[in-house]
Amino acid sequence: MRQVVVLAVALLCTGCSSTEPTTTSSPNTSTMSSTSSSSRPSPATTSTSTPQPGPPYIGTLTWRPGRHGHDLIVTPTGAGRAVLGQEKEAAAWAEVARREPRADTVSMQRQFACHWRYARSKATWNLETWRMAVPMDQVVSAYCNPGGPE
Repeated sequence: MRQVVVLAVALLCTGCSSTEPTTTSSPNTSTMSSTSSSSRPSPATTSTSTPQPGPPYIGTLTWRPGRHGHDLIVTPTGAGRAVLGQEKEAAAWAEVARREPRADTVSMQRQFACHWRYARSKATWNLETWRMAVPMDQVVSAYCNPGGPE
């Protein structure tokens, strides 16, 4: 009889424990999520507390004849590959436009922005004068080459 009582108590406790975590996990989960979100640094905190490399962001700029005109071959520096954010992107484009004023067109700037945001690992970024100026989402969907492949 004693074994039956022990077994019954064990089963009751097992049943209780399976409902107990459900009851306590909800408050613990909300507590944990608020604790973890408040203990994590926000992206703004991370970017300001971690210094980013300064300019120059652009290494070499070389014009070369292309299929439909001239192409500007952009080679970013290590800092240009590492920094993030719209402010740094604008500073990098300003370097290009200052050093190569012929490149300062809407189409070239959007090609540059696409490479800056999505193709940083490419050895060089080829900006082509013949490409049309289209909205940025079209530049991105064309893999930075609006109007056809390279």
